[in-house]
Amino acid sequence: MDRYDSKYFNDSLSWRDEFIGGGGYEETLKCYYAMVNSLDYQFGRILETIEEQGLDENTIVVFTSDHGEMSTAQGRMYKMTFYEEAARVPFLVRYKGKIKPSSSDTCINTPDIYPTLLGLMGLSKSIPSEVEGADLNFILRGEKGKEPDFAFMQGMGHTFEWKDGYEWRAVRDKEYCYARYLRDGKELLFNLKNDPFEINDLSSNPEYSDVLCEYREKMQKWMSKIGDEFKNCTWYRDNWMYKKFSIMSSATGTFSLSGIVEPLRK
Repeated sequence: MDRYDSKYFNDSLSWRDEFIGGGGYEETLKCYYAMVNSLDYQFGRILETIEEQGLDENTIVVFTSDHGEMSTAQGRMYKMTFYEEAARVPFLVRYKGKIKPSSSDTCINTPDIYPTLLGLMGLSKSIPSEVEGADLNFILRGEKGKEPDFAFMQGMGHTFEWKDGYEWRAVRDKEYCYARYLRDGKELLFNLKNDPFEINDLSSNPEYSDVLCEYREKMQKWMSKIGDEFKNCTWYRDNWMYKKFSIMSSATGTFSLSGIVEPLRK
């Protein structure tokens, strides 16, 4: 979602008093906490089963998520934004006897997960060249290596209803978060060390003009590298989807209707 959506996504705080006072926020939190409790229980069942089957010494366990929850922060609800509450998620890995307890502030990207797990299993040389992500298993092993310079985030738009006007791109490293909207080209820049809640937008501050240009260039170079043309939402519907249910893009960015198998619908 984005700041151009309904009252829950427009960065306005005006709806919050009504939402909170009317009980909507309380009900939302009840649902959220219930889901967290359910997830905790089900994840525990998985771990118990792995141990019961004698597989815990030879199983990589990963706990992560594809998004967080805004919960009225920034005058928003739900997800699909670059703000910390929605974008910063846990990435916990357990591999008994292979990696020791530790922590890292490395900015990883979702495409890094696949090659990193292969590397952790000793299959670094088998990672296909087409894979976009980086093998970062050295971090899990507590070894030194080249970390990603930043995490790249893509907001493809309101794909649930295929609405244009909600598209954005962003990069985040250990110091700054930079974002740009497609609709009007608006830019935002936050200093995450001094302003972890991203309250003060520095994009129009002359003192940060060099930083703004630096991160703008960083993001553009990365987008060019991976072939991200920053299109509107309906473009992805028209070019990546087949009858609204089948992605028809390959890892190399080639689009074709050939070879698509239509799923059976009951």
